[in-house]
Amino acid sequence: MEDAAARTSEATTIGSGGIRVKDGGSIVVEAPGTIDLQGGAFSANSLAAATTVTAGGDIQGGGLVSTGTATIAGTLYAGAVSAGGEVSGNHATFPGGIKSTDVHSRSVTYGGAYSATWTHVDGTMGTAPSSERFKQDIVPVKLDVSALERAEVVTFRYRDAVANVGDDAEVRLGGIAEQFVDAGLGFAVTYGEDGLPFSIEDRPLVYALLAGYQALARRVTELEA
Repeated sequence: MEDAAARTSEATTIGSGGIRVKDGGSIVVEAPGTIDLQGGAFSANSLAAATTVTAGGDIQGGGLVSTGTATIAGTLYAGAVSAGGEVSGNHATFPGGIKSTDVHSRSVTYGGAYSATWTHVDGTMGTAPSSERFKQDIVPVKLDVSALERAEVVTFRYRDAVANVGDDAEVRLGGIAEQFVDAGLGFAVTYGEDGLPFSIEDRPLVYALLAGYQALARRVTELEA
């Protein structure tokens, strides 16, 4: 066989026996070269590997990665990923949002405990436990009941809803985050990454109303004494 170093300008055809590299050797294709699977090569246009295929660049395909497991340490993009099994990892980012097409048909009221899911301002999802074993610096609150009186309950429509459906946009009941801050209920307001008021968190308001009720109950008890 002629010296491989001399074959630099023309393609070389290898017979049906293929190429086999023994004893830890490798096949290196220098940039901008490619390995192109055509005409049924590599078992019906597929590349089969008993161990690992490692790429410093992109692995692209218009077909399927199937049967086994695909482990991706970098970024998978451009196309769609469909999995009959589980898709798992230590970290995943979905800039286009997450949608479950059958979430409303699934019930979590059986099969074990369940908890609410919260979203951090950076998009991270998780839960906020209430058990004492997760908390410290616990101090009873003396709430200014007048703050509850200053909070304004309003009706409104979301601007993006009006932009999409016009006058058919739903009228909602709620509050305005900035007004709640001014009223003294800033503890119930979450802030975006830009530092501006973003939303009103319902759960702190429940505890604020409970503290307000307790304060009013004590006042009534004192008046009746």
